[in-house]
Amino acid sequence: MVGSECAAERRGVNAVVVHDHASRRDAGIDDPLAQREAIELAYYDGLTQREIATRTGAPLGTVKSRMRLGLVSLRRELMNMAEGSDGMGPASRAGALPLPFTGPKGRG
Repeated sequence: MVGSECAAERRGVNAVVVHDHASRRDAGIDDPLAQREAIELAYYDGLTQREIATRTGAPLGTVKSRMRLGLVSLRRELMNMAEGSDGMGPASRAGALPLPFTGPKGRG
């Protein structure tokens, strides 16, 4: 009986994960173009996340997710570009850890 309960719980968890992925896809959170638009509006036009939500018609939470995921992707790409042919970037060679990027101050 215990084994079947665990299997049922796993099926429930899997269903939640699939539903969450579908919700993210439907909301356009994983869309690189939407992520780029949100980042550009914030950094080049100086808009707050609330202003971006109003301008794009997206919920505030979606804008926040798009910006976060877009910045994570951008950081990953920049780190890959900074790596040399030996697989170690300048910061790794010097023994330093890269500083986290926190974005503009006072944005909400």
